Amino acid sequence: MDPRCLAHEGLPLLDLAATASCGTSLGQLCALEAKKLEAIARKEAIRVGSAAAAKAKGGTKGQYEGKTVERSEVPRRRRAAKSAGPVLPEAGKDNVLITSALPYVNNVPHLGNIIGCVLSADVYARWCRLRPDKNVVYICGTDEYGTATEMKALQEGLTPRQICDKYHAIHRGVYEWFDIGFDFFGRTSHPDPKHSAGWPQTEIAQEIFKGLSARGLVKEQSVEQVFCTGCTRFLADRFVEGVCPHCEYDDARGDQCDSCGKLLNATELKSPRCSVDKSHSVEVRDSSHVFLDLPSLGGELTSLVEERAASKAWSSNCVATTRAWLANGLQPRCISRDLTWGTPVPHPGFESKVFYVWYDAPIGYMSMTANYTGGYESEGWRKWWQPDGSAGKVRLAQFMGKDNIPFHSVIFPACLKGSKPASASAAASSAKDRPWTVVEEMSTTEYLQYEGGRFSKSRGVGVFGDNAKDTGLSADVWRFYLLSVRPETSDTAFSWDDLAARNNSLLLAIVGNFVNRTLSLAVKAGGTVPALRPEAFGPAEAALFESADAALAEYNEALAGRSLRSGLNAALRVAGAGNSFIQATEPWTLKKEGKDAEYHNAIALALHMVHLVAVVFEPYMPSFADRVCHLLDADHLPFVPDTFNRAGTLPVGHAVLPAVPLFRPITDDDVASWRARFGGSDGSAAGAAAAASAGAAADKKGKGKGGAKGGAKGGAAKGKGKGGAKGGAAKAKAAHADTSLPPFARVDLRVGRIVRAWDHPDADKLFCEEIDCGDADGPRQIASGLRAHYTAEQLKDRLVVVVANLKPVKMRGFTSNGMVLCANSADRSKVEFVDVPAGAKVGDRVHCGDVIPAGSAPDSEINLKGKGTNPWGEIFPGLRTDSGCVACFDGTPMTVGGAQLTAPSLADAQLS
Repeated sequence: MDPRCLAHEGLPLLDLAATASCGTSLGQLCALEAKKLEAIARKEAIRVGSAAAAKAKGGTKGQYEGKTVERSEVPRRRRAAKSAGPVLPEAGKDNVLITSALPYVNNVPHLGNIIGCVLSADVYARWCRLRPDKNVVYICGTDEYGTATEMKALQEGLTPRQICDKYHAIHRGVYEWFDIGFDFFGRTSHPDPKHSAGWPQTEIAQEIFKGLSARGLVKEQSVEQVFCTGCTRFLADRFVEGVCPHCEYDDARGDQCDSCGKLLNATELKSPRCSVDKSHSVEVRDSSHVFLDLPSLGGELTSLVEERAASKAWSSNCVATTRAWLANGLQPRCISRDLTWGTPVPHPGFESKVFYVWYDAPIGYMSMTANYTGGYESEGWRKWWQPDGSAGKVRLAQFMGKDNIPFHSVIFPACLKGSKPASASAAASSAKDRPWTVVEEMSTTEYLQYEGGRFSKSRGVGVFGDNAKDTGLSADVWRFYLLSVRPETSDTAFSWDDLAARNNSLLLAIVGNFVNRTLSLAVKAGGTVPALRPEAFGPAEAALFESADAALAEYNEALAGRSLRSGLNAALRVAGAGNSFIQATEPWTLKKEGKDAEYHNAIALALHMVHLVAVVFEPYMPSFADRVCHLLDADHLPFVPDTFNRAGTLPVGHAVLPAVPLFRPITDDDVASWRARFGGSDGSAAGAAAAASAGAAADKKGKGKGGAKGGAKGGAAKGKGKGGAKGGAAKAKAAHADTSLPPFARVDLRVGRIVRAWDHPDADKLFCEEIDCGDADGPRQIASGLRAHYTAEQLKDRLVVVVANLKPVKMRGFTSNGMVLCANSADRSKVEFVDVPAGAKVGDRVHCGDVIPAGSAPDSEINLKGKGTNPWGEIFPGLRTDSGCVACFDGTPMTVGGAQLTAPSLADAQLS
């Protein structure tokens, strides 16, 4: 886009290209830009007297009379609802059933939860509704059954249903404020699950279970579980703590060890204890459960993922995760639990048990559709979930974060496919004999971090859905920013500095600037839409049509493929084309020169472009689109077009309202205030982010001398108030953790050589090792659970990859200063060192593409159990070998000196 498009009549704006070429930073650029735009906002704040109001509205006096109009006072002109009743599939239409992962009801969603599922699905649903060939329903709700709800109720002194009522209302309120346009937002739980006959969640879950059972895909099996005698209940894995059987870490959870990262069963822990009350005694007891025979469905699931991969209907991380699950071998999956708060299992002898939440929860999409269309006995929901073909095919599109992938790509499809015989047909006379709709498209995100760390409600770190509005920023600004950093292919980080930069340089300078300039020019031209005179079109008009058409084509293609960030960039190009057109035609000059035809063409086409801008941004910022239509005093365009309408979309002579700035600049003071407020009760996030920012600024000025060591001798470490903390030690520690870096860059993975190894005297699975990692103070000691896989002699002089910046931990009296990276088979029966390429030297750092910025340094120490950020925990899920045994992070090979790391034989295996 031509940077000169930001010039404004009588008040030229900053030349972005020229300023950038002079070495001005983005932050400085946006600060200057904000000041210019703030001046425009002051200059153009509308104080409309009766004459101006009458002129703009054709005699309607006093619309904005006698006061400065703020954005919040501009009413929303909402799009008219298309249907009073439930949306059902239609013949001749692309029928799209959209769901987003059901948020669990025992917490408040943070920004990462919101962008990972409900907001992403909302953008896609809104765009689909704006395409004439599509018929759409968007279903979501709260997931309310399970152990976590029971425990939350216990903590808050409420019943499970009261907890569900409380948090369902919180979730609903959050999503309403964020302008999420569900067709239906429901819930899975019934007030009394044991007496819930007729409740769609109960009926459909049991219907599917009975279908699985009839096909011989349900097996009974006795399993050992941890029982708390004090709580008088079986404990879910996450509520059991103890000593890790692999690395001897003392505070491992029953589902996973935070130290070595290995997945666990609670019964594997040594010295187990109840995490609810550590004084309670626990014991292992047998309990009978029902298992889904996943191995028998492996062939169908493999065909499903390969078909979706070939059509590119699933995100790449979804395909990779699902293939890894299948490659590691499917195991029978327990789908029942010893709880009271859940859907009853309709199986003899299981009257006291309920379904496991990850069998039950995805069925919530179906039960909520039933509640939307009239209940379980209605045929409406089956038209979406068991279509008979009379209205064509139904396409199920699901949105979620990467942690939900296996349950939607493996477990849920397995239950749907397995509950119907192979002979099931859409032509069957009875709906119950037709096959279920199985996921067609799956859009899965990576994680959104907060200022380089993790969101934490308990510590007050990060912005959560219930306090986003307290910033004073509109939902539109939040939606725009979250969608602009949507973690589509890798983890991304929320940053206050970045939020301010994108608001000021994109929303204000491009989108808001175009709308304000156009309406201001239109009011000066008489306040109505001029007639177009095509005979006076010239090169500027031709360039506008070409740019707008290209941007619209890119926009629609991106959203059709669920590439929401690309779609947003294309929408910005539509607004940019309008800005460029105004700058190219200079209507004020045309008016002075008496070129009436060209002048009126410029005003008219700019107004028609504003109408177009409203509809292309509607999926992303629905309130903005409504307010633009109010200022245009026009209805929304019925659909997003494929090309710009050369004849215009507003009638000739139609009166528009005066301009009102719809966005405001975000200042440095705003950023500092919000960072402090949402930085946590201990100030960890705010301090680390501020220290990194201040240290970088000081280094630029030549005052910081810490460099890669975090500026401990200068910059943030010097002077009160610059590092976000008081006291040199605290500031130096914050500066050592550069939270602006990607998590992989903050982990110190490097080559080490095992000098010697010996058996741990008090742990029969552990080696004690002395490893030279290139440290100035000599070799370090590390404990590894490798005695079942190697001899001490095999370890001697071996080059290995070491995680070198973990905080030292005690392992049965031995202090371990790091971890050796290995590949593990799914059942952990085989463990292999990650092989270091020939030519690697001790101390060489492991790289992964261009993830590690040049000159950056990893954290000085990563505390796996502390309150600070844990980049190792963030990258761990993405550390795997590929099908060729190459060690990768998020699918990208890891290298030393340009050569790849590999495992000897384990493919598609977790690295830990």
